[in-house]
Amino acid sequence: MQDQDASARCCTVLFVDDEVRQIELIRSFLQKRGFRVLVAEDGVEAVEIHGQHKNEIHLVILDLGLPRLSGWEAFLSMKENDPKVRAIFTSGYVGPEIKSEMANQGVAEIISKPYLPAELLVKIRAAINQPPL
Repeated sequence: MQDQDASARCCTVLFVDDEVRQIELIRSFLQKRGFRVLVAEDGVEAVEIHGQHKNEIHLVILDLGLPRLSGWEAFLSMKENDPKVRAIFTSGYVGPEIKSEMANQGVAEIISKPYLPAELLVKIRAAINQPPL
């Protein structure tokens, strides 16, 4: 059974993680729920994909610890080209000072790893339904 909703059918997310198994799990999970999912395995690739599709992407989900360019650095680069970029971060641990900076930069949510796909889905829907930045 598919759990599609109207907001998902029109939404594209960019999912960025360096773990291929995690990418496949989340891509499949979100696609079954009606999302279009673009993926990247590192920060540099994420910035490139975002640049090519920024007018289509509703939300970027980034692991904080990515190769070649950290998730945070990738987000800041995306933000330079698209000040309205909306993001959710995933990480094993984020200190309070970094959380504060992330909130100041417009990060929608920070999810602690490990997380369940259903937990991520709730955060995605909430972030997408927020008023535009």
